Amino acid sequence: MAGPAAPPPRPASRRGPSAFLLAVALAWTAAVLCYGFVWGADPYELRFARPSERLADHPYPAQVVPRLVSVAAHGGADMVILGASTAMGYTPNMMRQAFTDVSRPANLAYACASAEDFGVLLPRLEQSKTLKRVLINLDVSLITPCVGNKSDFDPRYFASNWLDPAPEFNLQSVELSQRVLRTGVLDLDAWRPLPDDKVSWITTDPPVTAKPDYLARVRRNVALARGRATRGAPLPCSSMPRLKTTIAPFIRTMAARGVKVDLLAPPLSLAIYSEWTVSWTPFTAPPFPSVMALQRCLLQMTAGLPNVRFDSFDTDPAIVGDLRLYRDTGHVGDVETYRQILRRIAAGQAQVTLDEWPQHQAALQREVDAFSP
Repeated sequence: MAGPAAPPPRPASRRGPSAFLLAVALAWTAAVLCYGFVWGADPYELRFARPSERLADHPYPAQVVPRLVSVAAHGGADMVILGASTAMGYTPNMMRQAFTDVSRPANLAYACASAEDFGVLLPRLEQSKTLKRVLINLDVSLITPCVGNKSDFDPRYFASNWLDPAPEFNLQSVELSQRVLRTGVLDLDAWRPLPDDKVSWITTDPPVTAKPDYLARVRRNVALARGRATRGAPLPCSSMPRLKTTIAPFIRTMAARGVKVDLLAPPLSLAIYSEWTVSWTPFTAPPFPSVMALQRCLLQMTAGLPNVRFDSFDTDPAIVGDLRLYRDTGHVGDVETYRQILRRIAAGQAQVTLDEWPQHQAALQREVDAFSP
């Protein structure tokens, strides 16, 4: 007699695909929740001002700096430095030691900062009610496209685009949002500074004089440019319209509030004008007249304003004539020199007035023409 019929085979288990879909759904839900958390926390205060949030008391990574303006404006910063790469070597510690009337300074300089960037950033900084001092470094990127470096300014962070409400979304932004809400400080462990007031890339490289190939190139370019490094017709201020429409109005607004404003001619080495003349140049016009026009025009536009000074070390050969102090011909690389510059500005020892400008420019021209590295 035949036994009972065998049961029909069971259908293949669907547990594997179901578990995968569930995992995908959970991951997607977690990502959406994290995205909403970052958007709501708004750690850089791009949409919402949070007076309790403040900046950390140390230099920030270069790529982060352009995003700090709103927190500086609303978070109690009482001094800021604005500019591009030649101002990146100043640390909050240096600023506080030089300017004894400030306690919460911030360096907002970043590579390739342009006048167009300032058109976005300065109106945000104008909202500050705590600023006592502003130092504006007159980098050449304010009047000419940046060459050789990439700007860290990302317009996505300042655009009112609801299709892209949280431009930075990653694990770090989630951690940063959590840290800001918990401590009130915009900071991450990964952003801890170097010791002894050093700043990555700026004051960590060896000096020009310790780079034989580079120094040989500088000497060759200085020799080739002899007699022509400072030549060229003066540029009119009308060739730099952003100075008049963006930067000068900000200076006037700050000065009217009693904020002390220093316009700093960055201490470029005397060799750089030869480099720009022979090797490469970011300028469409001759380099020396272009730099002089940038400085002269802002000096003219702000002459007579209360609380505004123009500072320059261009005719101090102990700085601009000593390549041991430079990481390259355009950037001071010595920590103590950065400290000295701020101390002398604070003491009023570097001022140049509009009446003194012709003699100042003539003295610099003579020094550039006679310089031998």
